[in-house]
Parts: sequence; structure tokens; C-alpha cells
Amino acid sequence: METTIKVARSVFEANESMARRNQSRMNEAGVLSLNLMSAPGSGKTTLLQRSMARLAPERSAVLVGDLQTSRDADRLASDAVEVCQINTGKGCHLTARQVSDGLLQLRLEQISYLFIEN
Repeated sequence: METTIKVARSVFEANESMARRNQSRMNEAGVLSLNLMSAPGSGKTTLLQRSMARLAPERSAVLVGDLQTSRDADRLASDAVEVCQINTGKGCHLTARQVSDGLLQLRLEQISYLFIEN
């Protein structure tokens, strides 16, 4: 006997809704955001260090997602005007809620570029 399961709404609906609100907040502040996602050790932090140095370190901020440590945030602290560390605990990536909480810690009106190291 075949069972059909009807999905009434996406399990990601709340995350997607929060992500849209995050994007609106950044758009209203005139902030260009870039989310970098990749495996640990793939070079995200090094890419950010070099990019911000060439771009505008005085107008750049970073949200750093990490399971437990602040090593990447510590490395990026001298390359951006603001760095916000978010420990994800058991999760391997940042949720829209975690990004939202991080945005509250940044002075969006003072930055032009937000890099999310995810």
C-alpha cells in the first residue's frame, strides 16, 4: 500500500520569512551583503581578509558563524570596522534568526558591506 503525504507548508517557511526581513533591513540601510558558505578550512576567512583590505575595511562588517570557537572572528577583527561572532552550537550553518540577532549588534547605518562567513 502506497502512502501519500501532503505537505501543507514548507518546514523552512519561518526561516525564509526571517531571511526576507533581514534582507529588507539591509536594503533599507544601503548595505550590500554576501554570504560565504563552504567547508571548514576552505579559505573563507583568508578570502575575506584580502577582499576587505582592498574594498573598504572602514565600511565593512562581518558576521562569523562557528560551532564553538571565535578564531575566525579574531582573525578578521583588524580587517573590518565590526565583527560579530555567532556560535552555532550543534548547527553547521547560521539560521536567518541567528543572522537577525547578529544584525542587531551591528551599526548598519555605518557600514556598506556585510560579509556573512557561514
